[in-house]
Amino acid sequence: MNHRLLRLVPVHVVANLVIAVAVVGCGESDKVKTIPVRGQLLVDGKPGEQAMLVFHPSGGDAEIHKLTPRTTVDKNGFYELKTYWTGDGAPPGEYKVTALWRGPLPENAASEDFNIATYEELPDLFKGRYASPETSGLRMTIKEPGDLPLLELTTK
Repeated sequence: MNHRLLRLVPVHVVANLVIAVAVVGCGESDKVKTIPVRGQLLVDGKPGEQAMLVFHPSGGDAEIHKLTPRTTVDKNGFYELKTYWTGDGAPPGEYKVTALWRGPLPENAASEDFNIATYEELPDLFKGRYASPETSGLRMTIKEPGDLPLLELTTK
């Protein structure tokens, strides 16, 4: 084997190839079945733009407990759950939901001057009220494709 050739291949290229092979090896049959669902979040009566929701399984088998369907709410307050990829939904079952919200993105979010790291350091406007699956009080049941009940949260 020519070791000089190996030194010319960047490490990130090799790492990406290894990941690609691993992902291809994990076929669809390895994944827990998901159901596409969507919902809406209002915060103090307005769309909860950029709120992050995480659905924590509260029942079912061990394979489901390895998954945490999640989403980020759009500017109109709507969201689609993602387990493996955007819009694929979540496995059927009971969930405890957590929420984190730093407020809508600022006006300059599309500009080069915007720093996402600075935005991510902003405090949770819910003040941690919905941060724990055990104490958030938010529950959802996913049984079939479609719309989830409206989530109405408050910062007060």
